[in-house]
Amino acid sequence: MKDLIDTQNFIFISHMARKFFKQESTKLHEAGKRTGKPKAKLVNLREISEIYSIPLSTLRIWASERKFPLYKISNRIRVSIEEFEEWLSKFRIEGRLN
Repeated sequence: MKDLIDTQNFIFISHMARKFFKQESTKLHEAGKRTGKPKAKLVNLREISEIYSIPLSTLRIWASERKFPLYKISNRIRVSIEEFEEWLSKFRIEGRLN
């Protein structure tokens, strides 16, 4: 009889815990939606190469040296276009070139 009561208590507690964590998860998800921040688009090095006309081999060398912001996702390199443009803007030269 005691085992049956322990089992019922365990099931009840497990159910309440699942319900609590589901509510908390939903709250966090909703809070993330409310920030209004657009998700950064991540692209691979080949796409960066095509967009900015930078040789792919150069991008690979720079990535291995961590010269620009990048993300490694499942052993694949991804780059945020916004972060790459911000990094690239540091090298802009103002004024006239003669």
